[in-house]
Amino acid sequence: MDANVSESTNSAPTAKPLDPASVSETGTARQRYVQRLDALAGEVAAFEARNRQLNIIRGLLFFAGLILLVVGYAAGKGALPLVVPGWIAMAAFLVVITWHEYVRDAMTSIRRRRSLYRQLLARLDRRWSDLPVFELPEDVSWLDRNGRAVAKDLDLFGVGSLYQLVSLAGTAPGKLTLARWLCGPAIPEQAAARNQAVRKLASFHDQREVFYARARDVAGQTASPENFTRWAVAPAWLDGPRRWMLPLARVIAITPFVVWPLAALGAISISIAAAIQLTMIAIAIIVTVGFLGPVHEIFKSVATRRAEVENYIRLFEAADWIPADIEMLAPVRKRILNPETGAIAGLRAMGGVSTMTSLRHAPLLFLPYVVLQLTGLWDVHVLSLMERWKARYGSDVPEWFDALGQLEAILSLAALADEYPQWASPTWNQAGPQGKVAARALGHPLLKDSARVVNDAGLGPAGTLLLVTGSNMSGKSTLLRSLGLNIKLAGAGSVVCATEFELPSCEVATSIRVDDSLREGVSFYMAELKRLREVVDHAERMHASKDRMLVYLLDEILQGTNSRERQIAVSTVLDHLVHMQAIGAISTHDLELADDPAMQSVATIVHFREHIETDQAGQETMTFDYKMRSGVTPTTNAIRLLEMVGLGKR
Repeated sequence: MDANVSESTNSAPTAKPLDPASVSETGTARQRYVQRLDALAGEVAAFEARNRQLNIIRGLLFFAGLILLVVGYAAGKGALPLVVPGWIAMAAFLVVITWHEYVRDAMTSIRRRRSLYRQLLARLDRRWSDLPVFELPEDVSWLDRNGRAVAKDLDLFGVGSLYQLVSLAGTAPGKLTLARWLCGPAIPEQAAARNQAVRKLASFHDQREVFYARARDVAGQTASPENFTRWAVAPAWLDGPRRWMLPLARVIAITPFVVWPLAALGAISISIAAAIQLTMIAIAIIVTVGFLGPVHEIFKSVATRRAEVENYIRLFEAADWIPADIEMLAPVRKRILNPETGAIAGLRAMGGVSTMTSLRHAPLLFLPYVVLQLTGLWDVHVLSLMERWKARYGSDVPEWFDALGQLEAILSLAALADEYPQWASPTWNQAGPQGKVAARALGHPLLKDSARVVNDAGLGPAGTLLLVTGSNMSGKSTLLRSLGLNIKLAGAGSVVCATEFELPSCEVATSIRVDDSLREGVSFYMAELKRLREVVDHAERMHASKDRMLVYLLDEILQGTNSRERQIAVSTVLDHLVHMQAIGAISTHDLELADDPAMQSVATIVHFREHIETDQAGQETMTFDYKMRSGVTPTTNAIRLLEMVGLGKR
């Protein structure tokens, strides 16, 4: 079997079907998703019909009102009966616009819910092209060079990845939290607490799906959590050298209420009052053009529309069902639901302010906004209210979105536990000399249920290794990735693709996909050596810390040299890793390596094999059962494959 998740479709070899025991694991969840998708299809059709009707109604009202007003005013006083219905039609037009926006928003929300269930079904079917793709940002501080190599080798991100399978996160905090958990070490205390929460939340189908849908509603908004958090913890914009702006704005705002009453009382002339007012307007224009550009950027990135703040409030409110007895989520509940400093309370307080920031973007309110800005520096007053809000809630904002990230990550993992009730929760043993990874019915989680073949596999105790031999495409690389991916799932707090899975506190290091670099003048062999040096260094750090073990997964390493030197080099690398009490697996075609007495003293040797079948026409077909067996492989297939694709001897 090919190492990649998306299996190679060679013309000659074919795979045997999976064991029936692992098929149809997702029946209950699948039926629920299909039923809800069908129901939503009916709702969408109804809203689309209403949307078409409202398009017609608003068009008729607008043109009817316009014609009545034009005819009425053109005809003079005698046509007054036409003017009144004209204004009534225009007022009705504005009402229908508001109603139409509600219908459109509702229709958009239903479409997002429908896309959610399509995504859920695509996950079950492993239709990777129908799932959103997440690529890890280059600037994340919590992932080192080894972590990026492991992410690449194990397909943690990108198309056909573990992240694509697991994630239902909609917001940036949720996506990054889940990514950090998948990339992080497997620490028993953290992972067990998350898994307890995952198992408990798996049965809350309706509540979880409402949360997923609301997370989608905020996913495409202008105001991002990162920008909002940066603004919330940054110094107040109106402090320091800009402190003069708020007093000036107050003076400009009260000017009309002072000069025009004085003019009416005869205390000053109309011309003086007008001059003062025009001077204030000129100052307002200068301040707006010359100084308030950054303020508009703050409004745009923090609170452009009240609807966006309301969407976040609805998302946080969708978490109020979280059971209070889940220990891991107790701080999350507090950060969201606390009536004084919680996210819901704080965002509700922000709601009114966000309405004020959105005036300049509302077509019907733009002219009033211009008047307010010219006669009172409206933006400065609104920013002052925002900064008063920040003084009260700003320090709590990072905790709100950290809580949201943890909640989205946990609820993503809960969906996996719900969809795969046969998958096991991991158990933990002590890191150290007896530390081991032991799996029963271990499978590759990224393969379709109908294509997955399971095996019992184990690594450890310390100072030993698993040597996996076998012919091309027989399943060696898939076994290594199955071990690595399930360790990553266990460390994140998820269920794992096995009926039993035991492991110690550990970190993973891999050498599976290594690229040479012509730009840096590094050959493939040297690139592999550098990667192996990093794996050994990692093992040394783990051995020194004694808190965790290193689990290494090495696939066909050091292919860039001759067979004899390769055997010596591989044995040397493995000797370092054994000495550092690391545990792991290495796959190889090199049968001489398996015959090395030193290797046999520390290695459990297993193999995968192929089968050649000949049909009645004499055509040969190579098949694989992907079952792991004890001992060194008795077969090889490189020459036979060459012949089967027509490149044999002539």
